[in-house]
Amino acid sequence: MGDSLVAKTLVNAELEAQVLRALADAGQEKFFELIDLLPPAAFPTHQAAYRALADAFATDKPAPDGLPEAELPAGFDLEAAARELAEFARKRLVAEAMERAWAGILTKPAAAVIAELQEAVAAAEAAVKELSAGGLVFAADQAGEVLARVRETRKAVEKTGRPVVYPATGLPAADRLLSGFAPGLWVLIGSPTVGKTFFALDLTVQFLQQPDTAALWVNFEEPTWRLILKAWCNHARLDWSEYTAGRGDLATLEKAAVDFAPLGARMAVIEASENITCAHIRAKAAAVKAKAKAKHLLVVVDYLQLLANTPAGNAGDRAYDAMRHRVGAVVAGLREVANRLEATVLVISAANRASYDKPETLAAARESSDIEYSADVFLRLQGTSNPNELELHVLKNRITGQGGVVPLVRLNRQSRFGEKAAI
Repeated sequence: MGDSLVAKTLVNAELEAQVLRALADAGQEKFFELIDLLPPAAFPTHQAAYRALADAFATDKPAPDGLPEAELPAGFDLEAAARELAEFARKRLVAEAMERAWAGILTKPAAAVIAELQEAVAAAEAAVKELSAGGLVFAADQAGEVLARVRETRKAVEKTGRPVVYPATGLPAADRLLSGFAPGLWVLIGSPTVGKTFFALDLTVQFLQQPDTAALWVNFEEPTWRLILKAWCNHARLDWSEYTAGRGDLATLEKAAVDFAPLGARMAVIEASENITCAHIRAKAAAVKAKAKAKHLLVVVDYLQLLANTPAGNAGDRAYDAMRHRVGAVVAGLREVANRLEATVLVISAANRASYDKPETLAAARESSDIEYSADVFLRLQGTSNPNELELHVLKNRITGQGGVVPLVRLNRQSRFGEKAAI
């Protein structure tokens, strides 16, 4: 760090030495009591000494010689000092990330600077989270939180009168399996032309029809105007193809636009470009949720492989040449979006050709190295011998643990899908 502002203001070598000396004097038991507070990053000046002390205590050996000398003031509070070092470590991570983003700001385009700042903030937050990774949580201490969550779920069901806690998908059989749009990373795959994008849009409109909801659509595939036209027609049960062919009634469409406006005020679209990153998506999603004052947020990424293939989308992973590594990095970033914002992130993914006729396999997503492992819900939209009928396969479901197949039909004149049993 040299003479940087970070080194001058967020490093306290004397306090590091005092904590090391106090830990050595206190012994193994106290060290293990405080270990969750003190990752190696908390000792930027005396990290080697800290690791030597940790190794000694981990192997039931006495504190090693060669620890830095330090005078402990009267009444030295070891735990408070450990917390102070941990807080310094968190602040250093944030400051260092911001310093990296600031470098060269005068020569970079504004859009690139914004993207790098967003990436830096996300990286810093992830790094800060990693500082506490591995901390112990005892089951007995979590009883109150577990019961509170179960009570909250029960109250939500009673309040809404719906059989699901989260906003419904509009497909009763799917809701019975999934309990609605639970927060987490959802993946929707299917072969080309099966209707993945339009099915996701159908789900989005249904989601927005419910209170306390907002949606962000990350758009690589459709012109934005046509995506919005399809949303209007889905909501109004109109055939969108009539309007793109110039045959639909304009007065009817104008009414559809007015009727959709309350939902449209809670639906935003990002026209994806080469500068988009997972951090950018997260920042925009947070803004949409805040502006709509929404409790439930849906983020749709259409689609995964195109996001992974943008230069900015894998800015932190340019060392990897293989597409599957870039996909894995983006999947991890989108999972972080879901976790941080308590959002449902629905990622549309291409299927690999070998799986076109194997709808039951999880290893069906193209470049599927991490997709099937990271997903909370893994869905497969599969065509059948009847061009107007499809199947929605729930292949993985961490929400309720249930899987199954939901038969669907295309209702082309209404620009939507429906469950076959309900038609």
